[in-house]
Amino acid sequence: MAGAPVSPDVIIASELARVGNLDLEVNHGGCLPSDDAAECRRRISLALLWEAGYRFTHRHELFLANGRQFSRGGVKISGKHGEIGRAYYAKKYGSESEAKRQEARFVERMMHGMPPFTRRRWRGAVREIIAEAYEQADHYGLTGLARQDFFYLNERTRRLASGSHSAKTGFVFAPFLNPDYLRACFAYPSYEKTAFPFHRHIVSTNTPEWTSVPYAGGSEAHELSRSRSEALKAPETEDEGKSGWRRATGEGNYDSALYWKTTARPIIDECLRDDGFWTELFDPDLVRDRWEAAPQELAITYLLPHVLEEATVP
Repeated sequence: MAGAPVSPDVIIASELARVGNLDLEVNHGGCLPSDDAAECRRRISLALLWEAGYRFTHRHELFLANGRQFSRGGVKISGKHGEIGRAYYAKKYGSESEAKRQEARFVERMMHGMPPFTRRRWRGAVREIIAEAYEQADHYGLTGLARQDFFYLNERTRRLASGSHSAKTGFVFAPFLNPDYLRACFAYPSYEKTAFPFHRHIVSTNTPEWTSVPYAGGSEAHELSRSRSEALKAPETEDEGKSGWRRATGEGNYDSALYWKTTARPIIDECLRDDGFWTELFDPDLVRDRWEAAPQELAITYLLPHVLEEATVP
């Protein structure tokens, strides 16, 4: 796996491997972006092509093991979709009453991830799309927090997880995406799923030695992450602008905000000089004042038409 040494995922996976006497290889540096703006631009362009379907899976390094290519008959076990049984949205709140109160504001909360410099007309259109998607749960008689669980299944799982699976070679086995598990999840009291009852049952039944290991999303894992982050904190350097962004911040493997202010800043400056497609979605005046709130979204939107123009179908 790849991730920062202070990441809860890495900490807990390492502990699970230790308890289970399993080998686990962790790449701590693989998640860092390039320290060159031109290379950063190239990587974003390749990622956009990958998402658009211009992918050659047999060339991707993740499908190679010890220098040999995985066979098409290889089986990969995926844990995706498991969040359906963990009350993905409701668990963000400290009590069931607070979760129920916030349910009425679900659409507005989904809008918080939109760049603040998005043009007003598109904000309204996106809000309508999210509201319509959220209301799909009504067709199945779902109410309350169960509507959020359905939104996760119908939107997040269908769009994000399915894209990840389709990019893999061989046979992908996703045990959480089966009718019995889904029926059990929706039959279970919504907020009680925040205690991970399904996952705890699966672990205690199959690998009881793991029952004492905390979950990566829990408070204990985050406290371990904070403690390790303090222990591994790098000393101050003279060149804060260039090397400072490499420092892990919280769960992040690097300081993304500082990275875009320094190393990747040329991409932003190029965007601000070009009245291109990005101005259709974003208000240029607002962007100049608030681009630091969502630099990645701005860069991706700016580069998208350039990538499509340069792309050639093999």
